[in-house]
Parts: sequence; structure tokens; C-alpha cells
Amino acid sequence: MIDHDDPFDTFLADALAPPTRASDPGFTTRIGVAIAEAERFRAWRRRALRRLGSEALILFGLAGAAMTLARAPGVERLLNEVTFAGPAAAGLVLVLWLALSPQRGTVFGG
Repeated sequence: MIDHDDPFDTFLADALAPPTRASDPGFTTRIGVAIAEAERFRAWRRRALRRLGSEALILFGLAGAAMTLARAPGVERLLNEVTFAGPAAAGLVLVLWLALSPQRGTVFGG
């Protein structure tokens, strides 16, 4: 704490104070742009994580349904006997996932 009655404290405060200078509008602008960019990135990251969670729920739901269906006696026999039934079922799950997932390009596009 500075005692303004003590001349030595006043001398030290004047000697150690940073020099006064004019404001730098360029610095203020750069800091404002950096803050805006950081906020934009945080919003993008929130959207990306929300989308990732949504896509994971869709995939787990479709995979669970496909696995449950594959255990049915008629379907299980079909998957064992037909050569490309497994890959075709996996492709169907992929197509359903693409159809059910949110619109493409929304995470990166704005």
C-alpha cells in the first residue's frame, strides 16, 4: 500500500510506474478478433460434439436393432446360408444411418 504522505513511497511509485503511452487501436482490434474467433470455435466444438453424440445414438440404435433381428431363427439361418447377406445387412444399416442422421455440412458450415 502506498503512503502518499511519505516522499520515498511517492518517489518509488513514480519511478516504478510504467510509462504512459497512447492507446493502440490495432491491438484492441486484434484482441477483439481473437476473442470472437475463440467464441466461434467454442460454438463449433459444441455443435460438433452434439452431432457426434446424435450420430452415435443413431448408430448404436441401428446396430442394436440389426443384432436383435439377426438372432431371429429365420434371419439367422438366412445370414448363414446366403453368401452376401451379412455385408448387405451392414450396408443397409449404413444407408439407414445416412438417412436418419442430421443434414450433412451443418457442423462445418456455419
